Amino acid sequence: MSLTQRWDCSDPTCVLLLVHGMTEHMACYASFAGWCVAHGISVVGVDLPGHGPAAAADASLGDPGPDGWDALVSAAYQSYVTARALYPAVPLVVLGHSMGSYVAQAMVSRYRPDIQGLVLSATSYESRWVTGSSWVLAKLLGLFGATRRGVLFYNIIYGGFNRFFRPVKTPFDWLSRDVGFVSRYMSDPLCMFVPSVRFYSALFSGLYRLYGSALASFPDLPIYVLSGDADPLGKQLRSVMRVVSYHRNKGRRVDTAFYPGGRHVMLAETNALEVYADLRRWLLATVVEKNSVEGVSMADAL
Repeated sequence: MSLTQRWDCSDPTCVLLLVHGMTEHMACYASFAGWCVAHGISVVGVDLPGHGPAAAADASLGDPGPDGWDALVSAAYQSYVTARALYPAVPLVVLGHSMGSYVAQAMVSRYRPDIQGLVLSATSYESRWVTGSSWVLAKLLGLFGATRRGVLFYNIIYGGFNRFFRPVKTPFDWLSRDVGFVSRYMSDPLCMFVPSVRFYSALFSGLYRLYGSALASFPDLPIYVLSGDADPLGKQLRSVMRVVSYHRNKGRRVDTAFYPGGRHVMLAETNALEVYADLRRWLLATVVEKNSVEGVSMADAL
């Protein structure tokens, strides 16, 4: 089991619960978390099933286990339980990046945790036809070995992302304009590995249900969507705006921060400090001050 990772400050104004993306792990967020701590925000997170050092140690790297999508959502919730126990009276906001943005939304809808906001980084809206057909294909391939590497899906998802950028120096230039970050990412054996067929089956099943029955019980929360306008996963904001529209059409407050030229990992972009500062301003204005004015006590809510 993955251990909770924490970056604590002595008197936090807010707590961020991080839900990381596919083929990465919590330690990738150390720089961002360090900045948060220096600015009064504690950070808590856990490596999702199939990710991080614990998964590498027990040879499950890239495989979520037989519970699939439910295991990912449950792990995010257990991380929330830990964070809320550590900080019972501090505003808590969930931040999900990329795949983590899907897991975070599913977790918030399923468990309705005591949180005060939701941040979606590098998110996207995938059609049910695409995710449904991909789920069927993954299930069929799984009959020949569910724990085999899903090379086909890996290449389909990542293979075309670099075509939007010229010139390119690595297969992962689409991640960020920060060449140092891309280099560190590529050299990290716990990043950009090829997940199992079962992992892709879990991912596609979760995405197929996400903007339908899976969000049927989604609470009324302020949402902050941040993205680079060149992120290929977000289809240069077209897919991101579908997420924004989905939640706005449900009557939810959705604020956005879009960055010209920004790629997939805005928390590790060349203008990352700008992204951090914008996020902090939103947290203070929308979450911290709102709860202070309303006199909300998270401890009482428990």
